[in-house]
Amino acid sequence: MENLYPDYFKEDDHYSVKVKVAKDPATPPHILEHLSNDDNWMVRSGVALNHNTPPEVLTKLAHSKQRNIRYRVSENPNTPEEVLHWLVVDKGGRTAIEHRKYMEELDKRIEAKKMLAQFLKENGVCIVTLEQLAQQALRGI
Repeated sequence: MENLYPDYFKEDDHYSVKVKVAKDPATPPHILEHLSNDDNWMVRSGVALNHNTPPEVLTKLAHSKQRNIRYRVSENPNTPEEVLHWLVVDKGGRTAIEHRKYMEELDKRIEAKKMLAQFLKENGVCIVTLEQLAQQALRGI
């Protein structure tokens, strides 16, 4: 039954079916490998996101000229770490490993701000008053 997938794809050029299969977590690795060679970038992007995609296929997709596909490869937890170190995911030249670290730091900062806001609320501290105190401190008053 597994061999039916590639034959079916030869007959059906409609990319939306392929995209759904590429993103489906139940799709077997050998089908994902087949789909990784598809002409449609959305199909390849779906393969890059799928957690069943074998590391060697992710490594191949990491060489894509399309930034979207490289970015999806960087999001996949099965992407080999050595690939993440050289994989460029944005126009600024940031590697995937740098991007992950940046996003982790950003998440920590957002969480810290949420905790501070909750603390201030629970202790009846007015944000406006806090901002005024901060401004006075900056002016040296």
